[in-house]
Amino acid sequence: MIKYILCIAALFVWALRLNAQTAASNLAKKASSIDEGYVFPDNAWLISVNGDTITFGSLKGTWIILDYWTAGCKPCVEAFPFLQALNNENPKKLTVVAINVDKSFDRFSKYHQKYSIGYPNYFSGFSLSNPFMLANLQPAHTQSGEVRMTTLTPQYILIDPEGRIINKNLPKPGSIAFQQALSIIKQ
Repeated sequence: MIKYILCIAALFVWALRLNAQTAASNLAKKASSIDEGYVFPDNAWLISVNGDTITFGSLKGTWIILDYWTAGCKPCVEAFPFLQALNNENPKKLTVVAINVDKSFDRFSKYHQKYSIGYPNYFSGFSLSNPFMLANLQPAHTQSGEVRMTTLTPQYILIDPEGRIINKNLPKPGSIAFQQALSIIKQ
């Protein structure tokens, strides 16, 4: 009887792991579909520091750099002043939008105040149905070969005025390669 119960328990654990791997695999496929050429839907949403929901449709109309960051990301914080200056340079042509991908709104709110980010700054909501969140997920393989999805920070994505991803992995802000990647905006 004990062998039977252990066998059933082992099958149950195996089924749970298989289900988790299938879910991770499906999520990886969904996330990888949000690549260069993808057009963000107008109803994709973000959450402001006041708790209001804004949609991508309200952001469209200029070139956009999505600036993905987390509270513990030193390179993210170091890029804030450069991105602030870039955002102020030509607001009719380019907007920088910071997107925090921490797991809690409270953490986002606390660090929003600490860093005094002066350009639009939103929380992703950490929802796996949100294209803004999916655009930032990357597959990571564990030592056992399982696939896990993780956020990538810093990450910078260039979007054209119609909402299409032009470059999903902009180089470090301020670098020559970054300036070259932005030359498309001046055309």
